[in-house]
Amino acid sequence: MSWLAVAGVALGVAAAWAVLRYAARKRGGQRPTLGELMFPVHHTDRRQDDERED
Repeated sequence: MSWLAVAGVALGVAAAWAVLRYAARKRGGQRPTLGELMFPVHHTDRRQDDERED
């Protein structure tokens, strides 16, 4: 296997880890779900809708 491929995978894993740590820090230590990472606006709107129903 090429060292360039290994370096690329390592950089991708490091970037994903950094993004998840940043997102967890913004949420007060709670890690986001996959749906919240893929569709953040939908989940924000959903929380607002849930608050209005109460």
